[in-house]
Order: sequence, then structure tokens, then C-alpha cells
Amino acid sequence: MRMIDRATAEALLEPAALVDHFAACHREARATSGDILLHDPQAGSGATMLCRAAWRSGKALGIKFGPIMPANADQGLPTVITMVALFEGATGQPVAIIDGHPITNWKTAADSALAQRQLSRGDAKRLLMVGAGTLAP
Repeated sequence: MRMIDRATAEALLEPAALVDHFAACHREARATSGDILLHDPQAGSGATMLCRAAWRSGKALGIKFGPIMPANADQGLPTVITMVALFEGATGQPVAIIDGHPITNWKTAADSALAQRQLSRGDAKRLLMVGAGTLAP
């Protein structure tokens, strides 16, 4: 099993290839997926534990998990801290644990680029993007 840190994940991800890969995935059967959100019982903290799992039968299983800690912003710390665990689809054997930050950022960017590719007119010269979080300019 590989342990992939943030820098290695950033180096391995190829943005243009991700857009093409996402386009191909959207043509396949949808993965089974589900979320579990556990909220901090301390009233008002806003802290949440996220567990988002997906299973593409015979291909792969994965789970993105980690805390969302809004109060971290006051300390200059990241508010969303995630890891991604990947498993082989047929046997369930572990494949990798990956820092979730670059996965989330590149997935969001690739989804946006794919939407632009599919929805924009071919002669479009300008693109307005609105967003928040780490991808916002």
C-alpha cells in the first residue's frame, strides 16, 4: 500500500488528463456512493466529521474522510483536513492512503473545466467563474 503525501499527489495529478478522465467516467455507470456527517455535540462549534464513500463495482472503492473545523481559521490552520483511502475493486485490498487536499482541489477544478467544455458555446471568448474556498482567486 502506498502512502501519498500532498506534494507527491500534486506531482502525480495531471489537470488536462483529469478532465478527459472525468468525461469518460460520466459516460460509465454511476458509482454507488454515500455520505456520513457526524456533528460535534458541542453546540455551536460547527465542527463536522465527513465520511464520503464510493464504490465502482469491480474497479475501485474509496473513502474520503476527515474533520471540518471552522474554528481553525482563527489560528491560520486549514479548516478542512481530509485523507482518501483507496481499495482494489474486486478484492478490497488496500491500494493507497492519499492526502485529500490536492484530490479535492483538482476534482473541483476538473469538474468545473468539464462543465465549461460541455456547456460553453464554441465561440465563447470569456468565462465568468464564481467560487469560494481554496480555489477562489
